[in-house]
Amino acid sequence: MISILILSGLLISGLSFDQAIGSLADTLSKKAGQGKVLTIGAIYCSQNDSVSPLNELILGKIEEELTGKYNLRVVRLTDTKEVQKLEEFLSTSGTGGEVQVSSGGGKITPDWHLSGKIWESEGDNYLLQLWVTDVHTLQRVITKNFEVPKRMFPKNLSACVSKIKTPAELFIENVHKGGLKIALSSERANFKAGEDTVYLKVKANRDCYILVYDLYRDLGELYQIYPNSYSSQMKIPAGEEVTIPSQNDTFKIVAMAPPGWDIIKVFACEKPLHVPKEKLEDLGGYYKYKGSVRELLRDVRKSCDKGGYAEDCVFIRIKY
Repeated sequence: MISILILSGLLISGLSFDQAIGSLADTLSKKAGQGKVLTIGAIYCSQNDSVSPLNELILGKIEEELTGKYNLRVVRLTDTKEVQKLEEFLSTSGTGGEVQVSSGGGKITPDWHLSGKIWESEGDNYLLQLWVTDVHTLQRVITKNFEVPKRMFPKNLSACVSKIKTPAELFIENVHKGGLKIALSSERANFKAGEDTVYLKVKANRDCYILVYDLYRDLGELYQIYPNSYSSQMKIPAGEEVTIPSQNDTFKIVAMAPPGWDIIKVFACEKPLHVPKEKLEDLGGYYKYKGSVRELLRDVRKSCDKGGYAEDCVFIRIKY
């Protein structure tokens, strides 16, 4: 089972850069067991996921703060290929485990891995996100967000940073490739909580397979509503409008309280789509996705490695 434990997701402001890194080190020291190996990866740009120009400055300070202290063996990975190898394992293995990477002419087996991302923030600040992942379990050991003044960094990061997005903003960005087009709609926009059934209509220009997800308000909670325990993933015929649920289905999609807006998104691919089974919690008919919007988008998009791919969204409003 994959889970994320956020020990500190709070924004820490009013600290010097040294104090912010010291806060991270202090939290790590409380979690570290004897002999743990912590690898340090890279700080990425939020705009394009390239390595940040501040990579050396930030990671050099982290390495200096952690080395020789606490109960950690700290190893800075300077080979980009080895960083990519480890982070690819963390994002695709599904269950975690042991992986070896090269460093300093030898092989090491990391227990924890640190990486991060830098974003545009309010006023004259950047938002620096740092997180440590348990390589064996894929559990997020620590997540920390720091606001740091731009004046501390001499480089212009306008080509590197972008504003951090809410779960809803990420969810409604639709991706298309390979000429596949998909359209999602509902028979109306407003539904009464606890009473009305939501009927979705899907139409594609090519034969394709679909997943349908509901983003619960802007809380970031994600639910797979199709396929579900009562209906397996089916192939949508090209040019034919398909209704979910159909007259032959044995399930309903019922609008539930509290009132507000939900976003429903369809993912389509010319081959069957999937997300890792260990990330789905069975809620008795449908599934809760155990991860963030960003993780879901990555999981689904990676599973469509051949043929056309498309997405579409619809908003529904739930009232009493």
